[in-house]
Amino acid sequence: MSGSADHTARIWDTSTDKPLQTLSGHTLGVTSVSFSPDGRLVLTSSIDGDARIWSVKTGLTVQRLKFHVSTVSQAAFSSDGRWVMTAGPTTAAIWQVRTGRLLYFLNGAHGNLTAAGWSPNSMRIVAGDTGGGVETFTCTLCAHLPALVAQAKARLAGLR
Repeated sequence: MSGSADHTARIWDTSTDKPLQTLSGHTLGVTSVSFSPDGRLVLTSSIDGDARIWSVKTGLTVQRLKFHVSTVSQAAFSSDGRWVMTAGPTTAAIWQVRTGRLLYFLNGAHGNLTAAGWSPNSMRIVAGDTGGGVETFTCTLCAHLPALVAQAKARLAGLR
């Protein structure tokens, strides 16, 4: 997998060193690329302010994630493949992969968020900012249904 200043990303056959798919659609250079955990999707980010989720099989855009005002410096799938995080230039955003819906965004306390990553359980986010800071966030929406139900019951019990 590679991203390029020519506005494309490529999926490579490592045995022949030839591209299997060329992903075209960004209008400026590609800044990051990654496979989903199951290998069926590719995530790209770009200087054009977009992140895109692509089908490996067809090479077509499945979701266009448009929120950032300029360069999306990084994008990453959560370890369970249900969520995507995009970072840059001023904030990080959490997206639902299935719908492409923006769930919420995170702001850095010390500067613009330009890099972000997921914890192995997809519940915590680590983000780096231009001020040299590193911040962590909890993604309460990112839990599986049983964990969300338990969290809701605990909150309801606290209201009584």
